[in-house]
Amino acid sequence: MERYEFQYEKLRDEIRMMQRRLGQEEHLNKELAVMNNKLQDNLGDIRQSAKDRYAEAPSEDFRGKFYSDEAGEDSLNERKRAWEDLDRESEEVKRKIRSHMRHQPETLVLDNPLHA
Repeated sequence: MERYEFQYEKLRDEIRMMQRRLGQEEHLNKELAVMNNKLQDNLGDIRQSAKDRYAEAPSEDFRGKFYSDEAGEDSLNERKRAWEDLDRESEEVKRKIRSHMRHQPETLVLDNPLHA
């Protein structure tokens, strides 16, 4: 009889835990729905402001001044330089990490598998 009571208590505790998780998931889903609605509203506002801005300036090129070839090339060159700088910094950090690992005695195992 005690065995059945223990199993009953165990199952009841599992049911409570699952109900609690379900409640948390429902709450999270509601929060995500609210955030999704806010995001959709913001995107709609941005689209509308962009349409209004382009409607006000019909004399400009269809792509606008931000998309002219010269501005595009400058922007592209800036992005390329930024990526090159990022790659250079990344390689420098990797080199420093490797150097640091070689000079630390506790990392000898990493450099030489025979010490493992």
